[in-house]
Amino acid sequence: MILKKVSLPNDKLKQASLQERAFLMRSMNLITELEIVQKCLVFSSNPILKGVSAIGSIANTAQVAQSLYFARILAGILNEAYELLQKGFFSSEKVGTYQMKNLRDKYLFDMRPEEKAGLENLVQYFSRDDDLRTVRKMFAFHFDIQKLLQETDVLLPQCAPEIFVAEAPANCLFTMADQLLVLTMAKKMGYETSDLKFAIDKFMKDISGLAKDCTAFFFGYIRVFLARYVHENGYELEEVEINVPPQLSDIDLPYFSIRN
Repeated sequence: MILKKVSLPNDKLKQASLQERAFLMRSMNLITELEIVQKCLVFSSNPILKGVSAIGSIANTAQVAQSLYFARILAGILNEAYELLQKGFFSSEKVGTYQMKNLRDKYLFDMRPEEKAGLENLVQYFSRDDDLRTVRKMFAFHFDIQKLLQETDVLLPQCAPEIFVAEAPANCLFTMADQLLVLTMAKKMGYETSDLKFAIDKFMKDISGLAKDCTAFFFGYIRVFLARYVHENGYELEEVEINVPPQLSDIDLPYFSIRN
């Protein structure tokens, strides 16, 4: 695989405003975070067992629990990306002693259609749907003890009364708690228990589409910034060769493992 190294001289970066440079750096961080978590989500979604042996297998049940964890983290990152847009791209407010400027008109004109569409899709989603915010607020990074008590009282009886324990905590599978979490997520997103599969499928579809949109926009910002300030006359690229990476479908991220 060939990578292309782009030089970013500090004197050229300083031609851009502090706001543009800060947004550039965070855009790069966000794309890295999005891609790492999406890869982990894909790896976890690859079934460990296939065919007849996969039916009802504990190994594949563990993979589902693991993939839902990465999905919740991805929801949190997407929510933070939207907050960054509001505060770092669209805002014209004063932050401390620094006067922010709305970057929309300055950058959108030079973006490609798919990059503009990514931004539009993000804004439209977060203006009409609170599912990702709900997941981020209640299930990704925060816990509300009062709601936890209520959910345990009402929803726990609907969960299969079993867990799987091992000598190593890393190989324990607490299926009952996982089911309670999924039921609670669905309820908070406005779905009944009978609509559980639909709710989770919609959630996974939403985050996958939004992650693609988010990456398209932020990569577009990086591309326009570099073309405008760093390499006005075209990129001066140095090729760097790395070993050919494996196919995504060939990589597993097993829940169960044994220490050496």
